[in-house]
Order: sequence, then structure tokens, then C-alpha cells
Amino acid sequence: METFQSDLKKWVIWTFLFLSFIGFLDALYLTVKRIFGSPITCYIFEGCRNVTDSPYAKIFGIPLSFFGAAFYLLLFIFSIRYLETKNIKILKLLFYLAIFGFLFALYLLILQFFVIKALCIYCLISSFVSISLFIISALSAFAENHRRKPVDK
Repeated sequence: METFQSDLKKWVIWTFLFLSFIGFLDALYLTVKRIFGSPITCYIFEGCRNVTDSPYAKIFGIPLSFFGAAFYLLLFIFSIRYLETKNIKILKLLFYLAIFGFLFALYLLILQFFVIKALCIYCLISSFVSISLFIISALSAFAENHRRKPVDK
């Protein structure tokens, strides 16, 4: 049973590393494009510019993608830190950060679909990453809390 838990934690952490890196690259791309004023190439949907130029795309004058890049970088660093220390508190922190990312991704999806009425593929990738991180961490927490206890004889 202990091997299962150990394997599960490894799988979760390596998945967190991979997905947070993808999220970081995605958000970094948008951040760099915004900072240098370069046009954002939108391959699947035509609404990238509508979304990234909307009033919702900045917080305190800073592109939202910058906060996304920082968020994913933080997840990546904490995942590496867990691999180094095996500190269970870091796993819990990653779970809480995943909840935050999930809720914020839902908020941004609602904005895109119902308020801005345009879709940005890069924003959708980020939402997919955040929602996936949440689902993985929630399933991991569920498995951790519902593992079989040894029967006393």
C-alpha cells in the first residue's frame, strides 16, 4: 500500500511539473507579446486579440498573462521543492494553489464565453492546464484520504 501512495505522489508531482511548465510557457508567450506590443497569432479561434485587448486582460495595468506566468512558475518551483524535501506541506500548498487556479480559470472562461464573447486559444490552454492541475490534485487527495487502513487482528 505504501508503494502505491509513493507512486501516486511521484505521478502527481511529475504531472504538476509538466503541466505547470506548459502553463508557464503559454502565459510567458502572451506576456512577451503584450510587453513588446507584437500581434498575437491566433490559429484556431479569431478572438485572441479581442480577449487580450479587453479591459479584463490587465490587473493594475499589468497583463493578466504575467500573473499567470508567475503562478505557473510558482507551481513548478514548489513541485521541485517537494521532490527535494518530500515535505507533505508542500503537497497541500500545491493543492490549495490548484484550487485557486481552478476557480480563476472558471472566472476567465465565463468572461470569454459570456462577457467578451470571444475565445483565445492561449487562454483556453491556460484554463485547461489549471483545471487539469486541480482535477489531478483533487483525485490524489481523494486517494490519499480513502486508502485502505490495515485491519487490526
